[in-house]
Amino acid sequence: MAKFVGPERKILRRAREIVAEHDAQSPHASGLVREAVGQLLVSGARPGLWSQVPTMLFGLVFIGFSTPFVLIFTPDGDATTTGTVLEVHRHVGDDGETCSVTTDYVVDGQTYQTGSGFSSSSFCSKGVGATVEVRYDSTDPQDAEVDPGWVIWMVYLFPAVGALIFLPSLAGLVIAAVAVAVGHAMVRDGRREGALQPASSADELLVKQVTEQFTAEIATLRDTGGSDTGGSDTGDLDEAPVPYSEAPVVAPDEIAPGWYRTADGASERWHNGVEWTPHVRPYAPATPPS
Repeated sequence: MAKFVGPERKILRRAREIVAEHDAQSPHASGLVREAVGQLLVSGARPGLWSQVPTMLFGLVFIGFSTPFVLIFTPDGDATTTGTVLEVHRHVGDDGETCSVTTDYVVDGQTYQTGSGFSSSSFCSKGVGATVEVRYDSTDPQDAEVDPGWVIWMVYLFPAVGALIFLPSLAGLVIAAVAVAVGHAMVRDGRREGALQPASSADELLVKQVTEQFTAEIATLRDTGGSDTGGSDTGDLDEAPVPYSEAPVVAPDEIAPGWYRTADGASERWHNGVEWTPHVRPYAPATPPS
């Protein structure tokens, strides 16, 4: 299930983190940032909201189709006893030979008879005199049926498969609905905050950077199934990034998202516009055009 809902949960969490970071660092532009992040949440989550519906319906159809068979094959009795096979009835069909049995059983000194209620190949190995388990109603012992044993688990398999299809889709639908609701709330609050303060060119640049950063993070999280912790498109990364303490970064005080040379000159580290990430790659100087 984590594979289906993990990315959306992390995207939602990351949206809240970005808004909180800019509320603290850039209060004059926080409304614009909140609105931009909210719009991305809504636009990204809305397709996922509707894409879950067909899968959910398929799972429900699977469950609905198999439930009557579960009810038919599941004995209703609350007590069990051992019965003795009196007759074996063989049935030959397109799927091969199956069998049903008639058995007698004793409850409180009284002998009763019942049948298997269904035909199964497992009964074909039974002969007259063989024993089977009988399930009966303790308040009405003549209301009984031969217990289907392991066959019932085959019947239970179908609604279980339906549930495995339905539940992850339901979880994905709920997460997407929450993301849409949170996104709409961010847009509404952001517009209200933004109306109190005129936007500047610096604010517009910040919003553009945040939009690009969050868009890249959304793509990364969905591509990796939610295993990445964020960051913009970072290209090819080292399998073992150099720890920050071993590769200090040479960069200006106010940093836009991008790659920056480390002090040793051999590597570059990615800054996502808010903080330094663990992503490091070898420095490769650009080749001037010939």
